[in-house]
Amino acid sequence: MASKLVAEHKEYLADIAVKAMLEVAEKDGVSWKVDVEDVKVEKKTGESLRETSLVNGIVLDKEIVHSGMAKRVEKAKIALLDTSLEIEKTEYDAKLSIETPDQIEAFLSQEESMLKDMAEKIIQAGANVVICQKASTIWLSIS
Repeated sequence: MASKLVAEHKEYLADIAVKAMLEVAEKDGVSWKVDVEDVKVEKKTGESLRETSLVNGIVLDKEIVHSGMAKRVEKAKIALLDTSLEIEKTEYDAKLSIETPDQIEAFLSQEESMLKDMAEKIIQAGANVVICQKASTIWLSIS
């Protein structure tokens, strides 16, 4: 707060810092304990210091995979997946011989069915936010 860069905003920033520490403080008998590591400071370029805000929750700074996806979710039920939501490509050297449009349609239908099964399992688990390991080819709109 003593830096020249933030000097004119030090009271504003100090207020945010105090609120952040109070949010993560834990009562330990008659005293309070605070672990500074429980507060994450995220720096974003392009905004003024007065645009600094305290977020009580999690900020995911990732691009959305579909323009219709929500940018904010409250009371989220999050599914954390350690895999991607896509059909795994086989590691075997194989040749797939498709000779008719019906075979192509059947192949694509099978892939779509597998993706729908994955989505249904997420819905049945009650999740309304999905975070997965890799960029996903599936967009779920769960209400």
